[in-house]
Amino acid sequence: MQNILHNLYEQGKMAAIYTNKSDTSHFVYGRVLHTNDTDFALALVTPYGEYDGVLVKSIDDILRIEVDGQYAQRMRKLCALNESIQLDISFASGDIKRDILLDSMKCKKVVALELSYSGFDDVVGIVEKVEESVCQILQIDADGFPDGTVFVSMDRITQISYDSRDERRTLCLYLTNKNVSN
Repeated sequence: MQNILHNLYEQGKMAAIYTNKSDTSHFVYGRVLHTNDTDFALALVTPYGEYDGVLVKSIDDILRIEVDGQYAQRMRKLCALNESIQLDISFASGDIKRDILLDSMKCKKVVALELSYSGFDDVVGIVEKVEESVCQILQIDADGFPDGTVFVSMDRITQISYDSRDERRTLCLYLTNKNVSN
């Protein structure tokens, strides 16, 4: 799978990636932003052809990858109707998870972290600090209010959702609440 992801990255090709073991018909669709020996980052596209953030997962979670099917043809048409998003995420360290977390810290954007394959967004917030083995996050609740500081072991992070519609909504609420209180 690593070679396939690398080829998709090199070609700038979109793909449907299946990773849900409990619902094998479910997939995410997008363009591979980066891949390494263990993980991949995918710029997600909604079923309407719109940008929907970045997903980071383990390559080992992939059940299958589909390219050039009927869904891809439909998505090419829909994506052409929408404004393309230029992402400026640096993957310089070679550690995709760390690089996304560092981008959250730099850009003050919200991340949602799944821990230990829970199937949930266990931690949602803005990264404040990234160390070798621990990440510090300002946790933000669903209404955009700060909810304490969370320390997460880097090796417990099994999925990162970054800058998706959900995270952008949380950020908007957070910024609105912050401006109201000032």
